[in-house]
Amino acid sequence: MTARTNDVRVVNTNDAVLSVIETINSYEKEIKNNVGTNGNICGVFFHDLVIYFSCVLIQRETENFGALVPDFPYVSPEFARSPSLDLIRQSGPRDLETSLRIRIRQTAFLPFAVGNAIPFGYNQAYWQSKFVNLLGEYQKPTKVYLENLELQFDALSECIKTISQSHNIENLDVMRELWLKHVSNHSTDTLTKTKCNFLVVGNRQDLQNRKLVA
Repeated sequence: MTARTNDVRVVNTNDAVLSVIETINSYEKEIKNNVGTNGNICGVFFHDLVIYFSCVLIQRETENFGALVPDFPYVSPEFARSPSLDLIRQSGPRDLETSLRIRIRQTAFLPFAVGNAIPFGYNQAYWQSKFVNLLGEYQKPTKVYLENLELQFDALSECIKTISQSHNIENLDVMRELWLKHVSNHSTDTLTKTKCNFLVVGNRQDLQNRKLVA
C-alpha cells in the first residue's frame, strides 16, 4: 500500500531507510559465508543499525533544533546533520544488580536460562511469567561471542561506509568510532560454555536477548 503525501521528503526518506535495511542484509549474508548465522555481527546488531541510520536519515530532515542529546543508537537533528562525539551519549557495559531479588533469580531450579521480556503478553499470565522466571536462571548482562571478531568488525565498517556514501552522511570516522565502542562493549572473541540446556527469551528486538541467542 502506498500512502498519499504532498511531502516528497517522506517518500524519499522511507525509500532511503529501506535501502539501508537491504544493505545491512547484504553484508549479513556476506559475513555468513565466513562465520555462519550465529554470532553474525550484522544480525546481532541489526536493530541497532536500523535505528541509528533511520534516525540519521529522518532527523536531518526535521527542524527540531535544541533537542536533548539522546542515548546511542538514537541521534538528534544536530548529530544527524553533522555527526560529532559530543552530540551523543554512549553508555558502557551494564553491570548486574547485586540485590537479593537478582541473586534469587540467578538461582536455577531447572537447567534452562531466562532472557528478558518473556512473551506472555502485556499484563497477561502474571503468575505463569513469575513461575517461569523463578524456575529458570536469569542471565546477567552478557557479551556476545563473535567469531573472527576483527574480520567481522572490518565488514561492519565497510557496511557503515557503504551506507554513509550512498546517503551522503558526513563524518565517517566519527560513526566508525561510535560503532567500534558499541560493539566492543557488547562482544567478545572468547567462547564460554553455559550450564543451561535451553533458553527462553521474549522480544528479539532486545539487544540482551539477541546476544543470548547468537
